[in-house]
Amino acid sequence: MKFLSIRPGFKICRRFLGFVTPEERSYSHGSSDIKFLPHTIGDRLIIAKNKAPDHIFVNVMEENISKSYNDFYNDCVKFGSGLIKLGMKGGDRIAIWSPNTYEWLVTKYAAALNGMVLVNINPGYRINELSYAIKKVGVKVIVCPKQFLSSKYYEMLCRIIPEINELPEGVSGIKSKNYQSLEHLITFDDSNETLKGSWKFEDICKMGSSEEEETLLKNNGKVKIDDIFNIQYTSGTTGLPKAVSLTHHGMVNNAYIQTKVFKLTESKSSICSPAPLFHCIGSVCSVLVALITCNTVTIPSPVFNAERCLQSIDKFKIQYILGTPTMFIDILNHKNLKKYSLESLTGLLMGGAPCPEKLCKDLINNFKLNYIALAYGMTELSPLALVSNISEHPMERIKKTGYVYPHLECCITDSNGDILPHGETGELWFRGFSVMREYFGDEEKTRTELGLNRWLKTGDLAYMNKDGSVVISGRSKDMIIRGGENIYPVEIEQFLMKLPGVQDVQVVGVPNERLGEDVCAWICLKEGYERKITEKDVINFCKDKITHFKIPRYVLIKKKDDFPRTGSGKIQKFKIQEISIKELNLEHISKVF
Repeated sequence: MKFLSIRPGFKICRRFLGFVTPEERSYSHGSSDIKFLPHTIGDRLIIAKNKAPDHIFVNVMEENISKSYNDFYNDCVKFGSGLIKLGMKGGDRIAIWSPNTYEWLVTKYAAALNGMVLVNINPGYRINELSYAIKKVGVKVIVCPKQFLSSKYYEMLCRIIPEINELPEGVSGIKSKNYQSLEHLITFDDSNETLKGSWKFEDICKMGSSEEEETLLKNNGKVKIDDIFNIQYTSGTTGLPKAVSLTHHGMVNNAYIQTKVFKLTESKSSICSPAPLFHCIGSVCSVLVALITCNTVTIPSPVFNAERCLQSIDKFKIQYILGTPTMFIDILNHKNLKKYSLESLTGLLMGGAPCPEKLCKDLINNFKLNYIALAYGMTELSPLALVSNISEHPMERIKKTGYVYPHLECCITDSNGDILPHGETGELWFRGFSVMREYFGDEEKTRTELGLNRWLKTGDLAYMNKDGSVVISGRSKDMIIRGGENIYPVEIEQFLMKLPGVQDVQVVGVPNERLGEDVCAWICLKEGYERKITEKDVINFCKDKITHFKIPRYVLIKKKDDFPRTGSGKIQKFKIQEISIKELNLEHISKVF
């Protein structure tokens, strides 16, 4: 087969049906006259404070907190100064392990002002995942609540780092053989309890002096736009989470372009953000977007709560809301939907999973929206990469995933990395300003996913139409999407293999009407364990060890011969999925892909 080279690393094949012309290539560039902002995240906070000091920046409903830009900035300076007093400096990693709270936001922006690296730890992580997350990137300080609902954060930390309990109350200074980078724990709690080996969040805010405040502002001036600011963990295809390193430039401009695409008016818009702050959709697409436009963001609840969203829209006259399809399904189906005034709502941005046609119709019928926008993104892309054309009719809009984001490139390739013609399905790749810097501490994985030309391989299957719109049609990577959370089966499989008596595990996704997909595990037991381990035992083994959304909803105990295989002995996961759907009576639910 002959090839035409269009750029280093790419070839277009001559097909037997004829020559593939440049116009037919599945390649699109988001050309734009939007100019990049030359700012760090700390810069944007200072700019917003100076432009709109008295405008409300954030409402945190659960904590009954409303803060102006000036008040929020001052809180960040106080906490950031306290961190300097503890010995923190530019480049140090500070982890926030918490649901959506005011302290989460203060920690993020104090770190930004100081030139530190914020490490987002999923509040659903349990001891196995937490231990890995701390060690992987060399976390120096952890900020977390003592407890939230059934999540006992302080207790879990004491289990993996017993040295914490050996320290006096209200003072940290951890010296652990297993976690050598970790020096300080900072906790916050409504009870104001003083804990062994932990500083109180409020005490850190009182610790700094004018000298530290001056140092903080000098630190912000030293931060470069291309410095890494944020490390976020994503599920790994090899079983361990990947530490995605994102820059100030990528995050600031991904958010800034969003404000232009969706025409947000400065200081006149109000955003509701029910999405988790440890995800980009919460921290970038909602909070940072509000900050850049000097607007107000409302955090309805620590974790998603449909009625809290409705209350916040009514109380604060919210105009824009961002979330996953599952969130909007829950809002629409809430028994008190009609109780609240939602007339202020004009725009909606949905991502994290495909939008079902019925959901789109229900949103149109229930809300008087100017637009319903769909977005595709990845943590590795800071995050948005494809967005809807909001001038199209919503029912036409949901037939495609979106168009390439301004200033990004995208293409569809075959398994050899050759760009395919329009209409042909292949892997979706992106390149541009918001692509991550690297997977922290993993050069090999970075080379594999980015390559020499820095094209990010998403692992998603897609095709491109002649108008440049892209349609996601499946996944080339073995991934489950449950309620907007990406789950790699291999991670759960490797964990379940630790259960004594387990011989083999295969995990697949099965359809769920509300969440999109659920986790289903096939378990093959060793000889002699057949009657000793039940489905309930498997689920109980997972509790408090792995994140709740990774715990299998369904466990099927199977014999070795029940596992479908190819002639060469390779497991056929698609057949396991088909059999599971039939056995669980889920055929009536449409599959995501």
